[in-house]
Amino acid sequence: MTHRILEYILRPLSDAGNNGVDIIYSDQVKHRCCTRVAGWTADHSESATIHAIYFNQCPLCECPADNLGDHPLSGFEYHKRDPIWYLKLWDVKDTTSFQTLGVKPIANILWTIPEVPWDIARADLLHTMFLGIIDHLMEWVQAFITEHNRLMVFEDIRRSILPYPQVFVPRKPYKHLSQVTEKKMRSILKIILAVFTATLRWKNDLPRPSVGQEVEFKKAITCV
Repeated sequence: MTHRILEYILRPLSDAGNNGVDIIYSDQVKHRCCTRVAGWTADHSESATIHAIYFNQCPLCECPADNLGDHPLSGFEYHKRDPIWYLKLWDVKDTTSFQTLGVKPIANILWTIPEVPWDIARADLLHTMFLGIIDHLMEWVQAFITEHNRLMVFEDIRRSILPYPQVFVPRKPYKHLSQVTEKKMRSILKIILAVFTATLRWKNDLPRPSVGQEVEFKKAITCV
């Protein structure tokens, strides 16, 4: 059903890209225009639905689920997803290959509509970055500073930040925030490195970090 809806939406846009459509400009002159579908924003689950792949698969390449996160410099390199090849597999009903590639054996409309790019889904920065990665980062930061008995220092430094334009500093501890909005995430992004660095370098009323801790602290700051 999803791909039938996509066909209903994208087929006319594809025809307009091939044949053009008449558009009257603001000067009242008619122009023949060829439109192009560049993409739309989608989070990972939406992108997986659009590409008809399983949720634990990469929408851009054929990386196995167990190897997700491998950096290209580590020696791993995987083929980009090829809609032309998938269409051939669909024609011969090769469900085994689909299963191996993490692709659902359905008629994906993106394989057949011209002028519509296969990688049509673009990363949704709000959900992918602000509500995903930063939230994950904050959980990691909280766990790290708790392990080194610096959680109270972290919260004290964060709450001591003075008002500044476009920076929202919540007075509650991060873990007690009932709803973390985009505004709060943007503010956290602006202050987290400074607050985290100051927390690890705080020396008042705390035992002196060991040599091993100093090494860990430097790696953690670089990571953040």
